[in-house]
Amino acid sequence: MKKWSVTVTLHTKNLLKLPVRSDPSAVLRIALVGGQATGKSTLLRAIRGIFADRAICVPEVARMVRNDIGFTPKDEEGIRFLQTSIYEIQVNLENLALRHAIQSRLRCVVSDRTRYDGIAYLAVQDYVSAVQQFEHLCREEKLIWDLSYDFIFYFQMPPKSVYEHRRPGPGHSSYEVAKHRADLLLQVWEHHPGFVVLPADDGNGEQELFALEQFRRLMIEPVAVKDRQETAVS
Repeated sequence: MKKWSVTVTLHTKNLLKLPVRSDPSAVLRIALVGGQATGKSTLLRAIRGIFADRAICVPEVARMVRNDIGFTPKDEEGIRFLQTSIYEIQVNLENLALRHAIQSRLRCVVSDRTRYDGIAYLAVQDYVSAVQQFEHLCREEKLIWDLSYDFIFYFQMPPKSVYEHRRPGPGHSSYEVAKHRADLLLQVWEHHPGFVVLPADDGNGEQELFALEQFRRLMIEPVAVKDRQETAVS
């Protein structure tokens, strides 16, 4: 039996920049991050069902937009415009969800992907160039990585055979492309002070059970995290 454990990366430099909340029971902002077909949306549905009275969930905005417009741009300019649009929509939805959670005294807001995950879908192979380009698209001199979320739950890529089984159709990328994007996202978030790794499984559901146990703990135990939510509520 594989030994499951939470990997939380703490960086003192980041922690010293921001004050600790005086109220450890304040609303938590949690994001599910990872490659395609890694189980993010499945976990979000489970959280919505199990913790309906304590959590509000923000679905994958990128999927909503793609489904509504009915196509995915293939050219570089179209991809940049799409990712900028997704970013702006998700920022507004997350702020609205956080406002509702605070007013309703909920425990957390859970997002399927982060507002910054479009970085992995730009037509740029180099991580540093991709980040710089995304910052330019979002008109931010520096993306507020640590300010946006309290915890990042990162889904490791499953074996290729599991990915191929989960992949619903030709709309999903090849395993190699999906793995490259997942690696870019890992570089984006691995230094976040609330970074949590969800080890990949063999398709037996252990990853989801492990993640739900971590959420159960967050729901009932006070957690002292940096204050990130005052700018989102107005």
